[in-house]
Amino acid sequence: MPVGRVFVVTGQSGSGKSCVLDALEDQGFFTVDNLPAPMLPALASLVGGRSSEERDVAAVVDARSEALLTELPSAIRALRDQGVRLTVLFMEASEETLIRRYRFTRRRHPFGFKESLLDGIRAERQMLHAVRQLADLVIDTTRFDAAELKRHVLSLIDKGKESVDVLVTSFGFKYGNPADADFLFDVRFLANPYYEPELKDKSGLDEPVRQYIFERSPANEFLCSCYDLLASILHVCHNSGKNYIHVALGCTGGRHRSVFAAEWLAERLSQLPGVTVNVNHRDLKRGSGSELISG
Repeated sequence: MPVGRVFVVTGQSGSGKSCVLDALEDQGFFTVDNLPAPMLPALASLVGGRSSEERDVAAVVDARSEALLTELPSAIRALRDQGVRLTVLFMEASEETLIRRYRFTRRRHPFGFKESLLDGIRAERQMLHAVRQLADLVIDTTRFDAAELKRHVLSLIDKGKESVDVLVTSFGFKYGNPADADFLFDVRFLANPYYEPELKDKSGLDEPVRQYIFERSPANEFLCSCYDLLASILHVCHNSGKNYIHVALGCTGGRHRSVFAAEWLAERLSQLPGVTVNVNHRDLKRGSGSELISG
């Protein structure tokens, strides 16, 4: 299977290349930091040959590789000759901004250990001059913070309407709370089908269980409130750069009420634009009719 798009992220140290790489990784790209330029064609070939489906690749190639950077033009030409969809992103920022960022992070500039920080920044810029001429996109990050830079880059690569991935988990409190949940809802106040003999061995995936819970508890009102809350939060997530949320709904045993609620909520959240939903019924197989208390 051929490799998908290949993004080469290059430019000045401190200009935000790692932030861009993180943004692309969150979008499903296979990413590599500080890749020597001669290895770029091999990386594309390796990922394309090992993937069962087309996979996008992003790699940072910059002045840290020193003399090897001079081989970047030939590596780019080799990929384009192979028909690879390649985009070169060049990142830069003003000298004042780079100095401030390095002072804040207290990290050493790749060229700043032999000369002053300013001299190192200028030497690197000179070294990257030829690389900049290869760029398809030049991004000045002087006025961007991390979230703004991420949104800007994703918009430039046709990912402006980035998706937010939502994991909806049902669980049983008797087995412990999901430690990584961003939002947790307790649905143990809903009517418990466990105490009905004909429903005890069924689950929240079964229509009779769903109907029982709806008819005997304020399930619709509660779940609609949960939906409204999460829909507003997901809208904010689109604008802030956060692209993953874990929502957990718990009942006693994780078999009836929480499964029902998770399915109801996931179905409606998945209809929101730019939202991808996955459902995990963590304790469904554990919560059975033989348990002392389920639901």
